Order: sequence, then structure tokens, then C-alpha cells
Amino acid sequence: ETEQPPCAVLKASYGQQHDYLSRIREIPYPQGASWKTIMEGKPRYVSDTREDSSILRVGIDYGTRSYISVPLKLEDDAVGCLHMHSSELNAFSEYYMEMLVKVGHKQGKAGRGAQGFGGSPRECPQ
Repeated sequence: ETEQPPCAVLKASYGQQHDYLSRIREIPYPQGASWKTIMEGKPRYVSDTREDSSILRVGIDYGTRSYISVPLKLEDDAVGCLHMHSSELNAFSEYYMEMLVKVGHKQGKAGRGAQGFGGSPRECPQ
């Protein structure tokens, strides 16, 4: 029996179209910006997605031109990530990066007691 690769699974979103969300609900390892952030374990700011090799085509198709991605950590391990996207190039200042890092840090701390947070990666369906 062949083991399936883990998936990054979308848990929450705001302001995104249903069709877009259905296309990114489960992202196989190691594809996309989410996995890049999880694997690197550090915040990332991409001011121009045309220069980013990690963003999935679906993100470009739905208008993402810049984004911030921060890891959600349990102890020292990145177990998820938090994204903020914009349809404008270079849309975010240092303030937004700092804010999202703080939110990600608080979510990681809050998730310590949450069932399923930080558990084993989920297998992707074939």
C-alpha cells in the first residue's frame, strides 16, 4: 500500500470566492506558498507574485498580486500558516507583517489545546 503525501488543509478564510476556496482546500506537500512557509518556518512577504515560484497558479488566476504568509507554530515546529493576500502589487507595509506575525503567534499558542491543531499531517486523497 502506497502512503499518500500530507496535505495542507484550509481551516478558515474570509472574503474569498467559493470556487477559489474549493480549489485550494487541500494542497499536497510540498506545493504552494503554504508549504513553503511551513517548511521554512519563518514569515514571508511577496510584493510581486510574478517573481514568486511558490504561489500556485490558482492564486494568480484569482488575482493575488502580493501576499504575506506567516507560520503557525507549536513550540518550534510550524504546523500551519496564515496568509493575507492583495490584488495590488507591493500592498503591505511592515506594519501588516508585524500584525500578522503577532496574530500567528497568538493562534499558535491558542492552538496548543485545540483538538487537531498541530497533529499529524493529513493524507491527501488521490
